[in-house]
Amino acid sequence: MVKLLIVDDEYIVRDGLTSTVKWAKIGVEVVGEAQSGTEGLAKVKELSPDIIISDVKMPGMDGLEFTTALRAPEYNFDGEIIMLSGYSDFNFARRSIDIGVFAYLLKPIDNDELLEKVSEAITALEKKRAEKRIVKSFFEGANILLNKIVDDIVRGKIDEAEITERLHAFNEKPIYQGVVAYAKLNDTTTPRGGEINALYCKIAALLKDDFRFLTGITANSFVLICEQIEPSKLKDVFYEALREYEKEHSATVSIGISDSFQSLQGVPAAYENAAMLQSKPLFRAINTVSMGGDFMPYKKVVSDAIKIISEDYMKNISVKTTADTLFFSESHLMHVFKDNLGKTFNECLTDFRIMKAKELLLNGHYRVGKIAELVGYPDVKYFGQVFKKHTGMTPSEFVYAESLKY
Repeated sequence: MVKLLIVDDEYIVRDGLTSTVKWAKIGVEVVGEAQSGTEGLAKVKELSPDIIISDVKMPGMDGLEFTTALRAPEYNFDGEIIMLSGYSDFNFARRSIDIGVFAYLLKPIDNDELLEKVSEAITALEKKRAEKRIVKSFFEGANILLNKIVDDIVRGKIDEAEITERLHAFNEKPIYQGVVAYAKLNDTTTPRGGEINALYCKIAALLKDDFRFLTGITANSFVLICEQIEPSKLKDVFYEALREYEKEHSATVSIGISDSFQSLQGVPAAYENAAMLQSKPLFRAINTVSMGGDFMPYKKVVSDAIKIISEDYMKNISVKTTADTLFFSESHLMHVFKDNLGKTFNECLTDFRIMKAKELLLNGHYRVGKIAELVGYPDVKYFGQVFKKHTGMTPSEFVYAESLKY
């Protein structure tokens, strides 16, 4: 059974949620109640709930403070939180999502809607914990040694006999034909929150049933040796994983994929090729996957278009004006963009503008209206809509969420 804790200062709400909602229907057991955030923290330590339903306004420690405390190292609560809010507290509750609340619901609560939302939270929690188990199993115990073996293989430090012997201890075999991929976070100047691990888990989930692979992973990069797969096929897998990754993480990743190698001795050269491609992405403002063919001369149109975006993003540019400048057809530029970057021209332009907007917001020198103008959006209301669609937050909510990280 999934364990549920209810935190609300009103007895009638706690009693109603406990006695009138058919929790057993979705495999949930109410294991405890608390009438304040402070009492709720004590209950979390005592009961280890999976899901918490909390009121947003309570005497003493309110719902926002309660959630912040839960995510701190002392508690390190990994479950999901659903916030209940009166209409007047709606904006307050919405901001709480930025610090780890799964969802918020308006009072009075509809029982069916609550059951549906808790079911969604359980699904999300199971997925999150499954990914954590993959990472944990990878880093713990013997897998640390396997990680070292992979690093030795790609750097050519051990011969075939030693590779075979060392991999045999892990019920693994050398990979004689395949490709090497190297992925690295674009910004490693500040501590990251497990982004590279999250991306690896998504890729591993897509590959595990169809392809054999060996992986070496660090805090901000990983190398993948994948058996008998076409580089273009692996590129498609990476873009599929990146689409899911982008929904949860803002740190961008550059990935290089080597040409196929045909022997164990060819792995180090393939790794160097993948690392070179990774180090020269077409566009660091978005997640990119580069193969050897991406640097053929006819691809120059993409890098030229990217240069226009990076220099003229504050102007009224479009795929048409850019295509005209480069003397290409609009349809050709759209096709080459999608083929090389996995995104449209407009998506790349928006990514770059929002990246610049975030920098200006955190700089603190300009009001939102001026920032909108500086990144190419004369209409501040439209800028706000684009920013929220892209990040899930309004500009002010973004600044607030970033302030909580420090």
